[in-house]
Amino acid sequence: MRLKALNWWVRARIREQEEVNGYGVEWTIAACQEAMLLMDIERNTRKRSSLATMPEKFNPDHFIAGVLQFQTYLQSFLGVEGTRLDYGTRGDGGDLGPDYSTRTEQTVWKASLEGPHYEIDCSDVWTKLKAWTLETAGWEWIRDFDMSKDGRDAWKALNEYYNGSGHVSCCVEYAKAKLEKLHWSNEPVFSYDKYSTAMRQCFIDLGDPQNTDKLYSQRQQVDKMIKGMKIRTLLSRARSQFAWISIRLILIKP
Repeated sequence: MRLKALNWWVRARIREQEEVNGYGVEWTIAACQEAMLLMDIERNTRKRSSLATMPEKFNPDHFIAGVLQFQTYLQSFLGVEGTRLDYGTRGDGGDLGPDYSTRTEQTVWKASLEGPHYEIDCSDVWTKLKAWTLETAGWEWIRDFDMSKDGRDAWKALNEYYNGSGHVSCCVEYAKAKLEKLHWSNEPVFSYDKYSTAMRQCFIDLGDPQNTDKLYSQRQQVDKMIKGMKIRTLLSRARSQFAWISIRLILIKP
């Protein structure tokens, strides 16, 4: 078991582009224990990836939320070398420095974006991205990558177009209009679950850092949700502190 852990540890150091022994990284008892733990996590992640469900098809009207959902989907998979697959869609910042919140985050940001293993992972990202965007408006902006199967460049192309000022403005206006029309008064016709989900979707679409003037605070989000409720008894109950906290938890859940 320790030999397997050592083999895994060396591969991890190479994957994260670190020197081994005498250059700041050494094989110790603590490193062995951590390697065995991470091996188990990697093995379980690969088992669970078969249960991952692709998010709803690409929708340009909800691009920001769609991007978050798709990246979360990619996080359910591991690449050839055990790196979480969303490393193929990370930004171009490269090594952000020593202050990573988790070892997984460090691995994602330090993994090499070149070589045969990366090319396999990049192709895997393309396969999933193609399935997500095929027969939608987004496919037109990445179809030229079907030959190269370069998932990273396709992802960048999709983001560059839909993060453009023109499209972002359209999304913001669409979300604002939808937010004004959202109301809830009848559970059988329009469930509270659907109402709160639609509300949260709008707040996500309005939460783009490039449009800080359109951001809603947590309190404003709760007030907006309460305002859309048309049943007097529920309205009265929702104004209590307990209901305020409950609704806030619905809005900020991952």
